[in-house]
Amino acid sequence: MQLVLFTSNDKFRSEIYIVIKMLENGLETLHIKKPNFSKKQMIAYINQIPEKYHQKLIIHSFYGLVFKYNLKGIHISKKFRTKTTQFKTLLFLLRFFNKKKTISCSCHSIEQLLEIPKFYSYVLLTPVFNHHEMNAKFSKNTLENIIPQVNFDVYASGGINLENMHELKSIGFKGVSLMGSIWFNDDKQPLANFIDSKNKLTMLS
Repeated sequence: MQLVLFTSNDKFRSEIYIVIKMLENGLETLHIKKPNFSKKQMIAYINQIPEKYHQKLIIHSFYGLVFKYNLKGIHISKKFRTKTTQFKTLLFLLRFFNKKKTISCSCHSIEQLLEIPKFYSYVLLTPVFNHHEMNAKFSKNTLENIIPQVNFDVYASGGINLENMHELKSIGFKGVSLMGSIWFNDDKQPLANFIDSKNKLTMLS
């Protein structure tokens, strides 16, 4: 199973240093989600990460930067998908000039999942867990039946930690996205949390 890591939504102490250490320790996909960042702040954030790791970065805003920095790809927000002309223009540029770019999005229901176009590389289904239990609206049987029907990989997101991630592979998820269990775990530092999660997923693969 693949692991994608989200940055903290806002500023996390020593985040850039920790992110670089995670990349050095095998992180393949980092989602940079900073809803409060200006374009200038986003550029400054990317510039602090060594260029050799730029192809592992996915951005959630200021999508034009994917070309400027040769990033891994983009995560399309629900709001941006409603901007039809801009959305179609961006997809044209990505699909015809940068075919290897990753395009992802999030959805919050089975109905949304079935409506997602097939050109996405993967889709994050969230939240899979609520308070350490599987979300009632995503029953295991339903997911086992639905996931094989879609034309893209489905990654589990929301409430995932070392204790429950083993439940996901048998359902059909191809990966997991982590954020809170990495950045806001009181028991260990973020780098140690990441390494433990990466090792656990390797065992499950």
